[in-house]
Amino acid sequence: MGSPQKKSRTKLSSWVFAGLIGLLVCGAFFLQSRYIKHHLPLIRSGLAAAEREGPDLLKKVGVPPGATVFSPVTMKRTEEDSESMWAGEPTGVSWTAFWDAPGNHAAVDAWYADHLLTDGWKVFQDPVPSTVQIQFWKDKWLLTIGHAASFEKEHPPHVRIRMELEWGYFHKLDIANRSWLPSF
Repeated sequence: MGSPQKKSRTKLSSWVFAGLIGLLVCGAFFLQSRYIKHHLPLIRSGLAAAEREGPDLLKKVGVPPGATVFSPVTMKRTEEDSESMWAGEPTGVSWTAFWDAPGNHAAVDAWYADHLLTDGWKVFQDPVPSTVQIQFWKDKWLLTIGHAASFEKEHPPHVRIRMELEWGYFHKLDIANRSWLPSF
């Protein structure tokens, strides 16, 4: 059996260890609350500005000539998932609309590429290329032109597109758009 002095040292070191863990947990909560306190006003002011700018930006993005509204624009605030420290707090906003446009999806994608690249937008390069949508980004804005339906065999041929303009406080599209895979 160990000496009483050794047992008391073991108990003391257990309490010291438990105290350090407790301090680390409390410190983490303290730092998280400061982080939230710092970013929450920035999120709210950025979201308010995005809600003001979004409709005008959507008009500026425009639609191809001859396109008609299939469903009007809807706006939705977005939130982080329930396990995030931002759960329940809106951190983004998006506008979605469906349009019927004459021609095919390749022509619509080309129109948007020509139209947006001259206005400072960049093509968002997804690591897994998509054949059903094209995306553009500018600052914290992400524009997705989705291929909703194709009526190329009808006369006149036309396609349905889903246009979504999204602003998110946590968008880091310039970083996300870099390819991390080596090219061969």
